[in-house]
Amino acid sequence: MIVKFKRLNCNPQLPSVLKSCLQLIDWRNLDQIKAVINQCLSILDFYQDDEENGIILATVIDCLSKFCVLCSELPIDRQIENYGDKCNQDENDCEIKPKLTWPMKTVIDILRSIRTWLSSRSSFVRNSSLECIDEGLYALRNIQDEYLPMVHQTWSSLVLRLNDSSISCRISSYQTIQREAEICSSFIRRRFESDAWPHLRKFLISRAKITKNMNVESISNRFLSDDSLRFQSILCETMIRLIAKIGYTSERILEEYRDVFWTYYAGDNEQMAMLREKVKESLKFLPQVDKTQNM
Repeated sequence: MIVKFKRLNCNPQLPSVLKSCLQLIDWRNLDQIKAVINQCLSILDFYQDDEENGIILATVIDCLSKFCVLCSELPIDRQIENYGDKCNQDENDCEIKPKLTWPMKTVIDILRSIRTWLSSRSSFVRNSSLECIDEGLYALRNIQDEYLPMVHQTWSSLVLRLNDSSISCRISSYQTIQREAEICSSFIRRRFESDAWPHLRKFLISRAKITKNMNVESISNRFLSDDSLRFQSILCETMIRLIAKIGYTSERILEEYRDVFWTYYAGDNEQMAMLREKVKESLKFLPQVDKTQNM
């Protein structure tokens, strides 16, 4: 059915048909999943990048994300075919390169294909692509020979989304970086400082100036509907923990961290109360940043 609708180019019907097909799939049947995933990848090659196809493409990419989640839950011996050989190899033997099973090879194919959609005209497609990359990278976390190169290959595109016109995409990009920090903190440390931090710093400073003019009630009422305010809240709550996780190597960068979060202690306490409390709570993860500890 997916192939037929793809060839007929019946755009309005494809999302609902695809969702119906996915509901019928036994996700424990890898052979059945393999056929569906291959067709989803072919759909990405078939459609043009425009707003009209956004819902279709996002639906397909969500399916690929679900597959990546499934792969992340596979035991290691179902991710690497020669895992037993690697465990039993003699210390003097040459390192045995992991031989991936087809699900993990497919995850890599998905990541390579999805990366190009991060610059889609559709915010739905960009956001779905970011979530798919997050799940795909996480699925590879136990295979460092594949994980680190894919982090490298997707990094530049990922960082660009921190300045996306859609705040939801910025949030998804940041959350992917958070997960990467849990797995390869030393690998992304300098990249974070030079590439990601400038975007986040600019956003926090600009939003802090706006939030100073908002009272607590308006913040509470708009919290769930204002993505920009939600992202600011996420950063205030988690950024310092992320900084502590990856470490910091530059005094200049550390001083910038201090200056940015210090802005949330300035101005009327009532106006910034909610975000200020999030900053205070997070500062315990990195005491060196807390300028208020001696106040």
